Amino acid sequence: MKALTAITMLGVLVVGCVSHGTWSKSDRGAWATLDTFIGSNEKSYYIDHWGEPISRRNINVNDGSGNVTPDGEEILWLWKPDGTGPSDQPGLGWELFLAFNEQGRFRNWRVGTYQTPLTLTDLAAACRKSQYRVDVNLLKELGLSQDQHGIGERRSEFSLPSRREMELLKLQNAVRVLSVLTFEADTAARNLHDRLATETEIQSLLEVRTAEARARANTQRRAASRHSSIPQDAADNVGGVSGGFLGRGFLAPYTPNAYGPGMNMDATGRPFIWQPQWGGTGFPDPTLQVRPDAYGPGVGMDQYGRPVRPACPPGWAGPC
Repeated sequence: MKALTAITMLGVLVVGCVSHGTWSKSDRGAWATLDTFIGSNEKSYYIDHWGEPISRRNINVNDGSGNVTPDGEEILWLWKPDGTGPSDQPGLGWELFLAFNEQGRFRNWRVGTYQTPLTLTDLAAACRKSQYRVDVNLLKELGLSQDQHGIGERRSEFSLPSRREMELLKLQNAVRVLSVLTFEADTAARNLHDRLATETEIQSLLEVRTAEARARANTQRRAASRHSSIPQDAADNVGGVSGGFLGRGFLAPYTPNAYGPGMNMDATGRPFIWQPQWGGTGFPDPTLQVRPDAYGPGVGMDQYGRPVRPACPPGWAGPC
C-alpha cells in the first residue's frame, strides 16, 4: 500500500517493543486494564476466544556456541484501536503479540505498530477536503485521533508519552508531512497543468524531499562529529546537542528530521519545528541548519544568522 510505503520512507513507522505490563496509567478505558484482560491462559484459550491469529513466529535460543534450541512461539493478533478486543476489520488495528513456552503456557505480551489500510490517495483526498489543515477533525476522519485510541492526556508537557501514544504521534505527523507535500504538489500541478497533482506526482515529490532531508541530516551529523568530542554513533543520536533546554518546554538532545523533513524530535519524543523568531511561515523548513542556544538559552541561530525557536508543528493537536 503506497501510504504505508510513503510513511516508512519518512522514517516515522518503527516496530514498537513493549514489555508485559508497561502501559502508562494515563491510558484510558480498556487499555488501562489490558494486562488483566489478557490474563495468563494456555495458548489454545486465546485461539478459541480471539480466533485465528494473523501470524506465528517460532522463538529460538542460541547458547552462544552455535547451538540453537526451540523455546516457544510468539503469536500475533490485531487489536481494536479503543482496546476493547480483537480487531474485526482486516488490516486494521494494533499489533498485539503473545509469547508462549514450548508447552503452550503464557509468558508475556507486547504491542507493536498500528496497522492502517489508508493509502496515499485516501490521505491526499482527506487533506484537500480539509484545505490542507491537519486538525483534530481530519485526524478523527482518518481514525488517528487520541480519543479514538483511548489515549488520555498526559499529566504535564514534561511527562513522557506512552509507547502507544508515540506510535500514534508518528502516524499523525506523517499525515502532517504528507499534507504539506500534497499542497506543494497541487500548487505546482495547478500552475503548470491547471489540475490537481496525481498520486504518482505526490509520491515522486515525497521521494525527492525524503532524499534531501536524509542528505542534510547526514551532513549535519558529520559536522557535529567533527566539532564534538562525542563519538560518531552518539552524534548520530543527539543531533549535535549535548543536553539541556531547547526552549518552550522542549528538551535536548534532539534528533533532526526524526518525523519527516523539518519535523524534529526532542529528548522526550515530542515533535517540533524550528521557527524564525520574526517572519516565519509556520510550516516545517527542512533547509534550516540550527545551532541551539546561540543567542541565549532557548534561542538558536540558523545558517542565515536569524534567531529561531522551537515551535509546535502546524495543526498540532497534542500538548505544546
